Amino acid sequence: MKKIFDTILKSGSVIALAGSVSSGKTNNLFNFIEVTKQYNAKKFAYFYHAEYRESVKGVEFLSTLEELEQIQQSFIFIDEFLELFKLSDRHSIEMVKRVMAQVKHNQNILVLAGVPEYYKKFISAVVDEWVLHKIYFSELINGSDLKKYVKSLSGDFVGGTMLNIPLGFMLWRGTLYKVQYHKELDKKANGFNMFAKVKK
Repeated sequence: MKKIFDTILKSGSVIALAGSVSSGKTNNLFNFIEVTKQYNAKKFAYFYHAEYRESVKGVEFLSTLEELEQIQQSFIFIDEFLELFKLSDRHSIEMVKRVMAQVKHNQNILVLAGVPEYYKKFISAVVDEWVLHKIYFSELINGSDLKKYVKSLSGDFVGGTMLNIPLGFMLWRGTLYKVQYHKELDKKANGFNMFAKVKK
């Protein structure tokens, strides 16, 4: 299984994990991180949720675009990337475009993870490889490379309203691959149970 992650990482400088909420993107991002631990290159990561930062080992954490722009010849993993990019206006969009160009120029391999709405046209345009999880077609942005790619797919997993990738699998270049599940990263599995019985 690790071999396919290694192959994907060597296939482009910007790899995008796209999927609807609770489709397993963050879990799969961790699989990519684990594979890179065999390499000497530095690893950097951004996680919006603090509990993920506590679970992921062997990476340096970043928190700003300024830090991202300075990284060179490294593996970079960004979960919920719109929380880091903060695309609030035209100025911020232009700034992120320049940062993304610099990240590629600095010979990094960047792995993004986000819901379909995060992949604006200008972000989709720089993606080299798509790794897909369950996606509702209504969440895709018209005119984006992601939507064009998803609509070009065929197979039993392509439904009328969604790309129906089972939890625990990913789709790369039209083929389904089973992925390892990391319970420690599943916030819902480890979350507070409102209906737990009072201990007597």
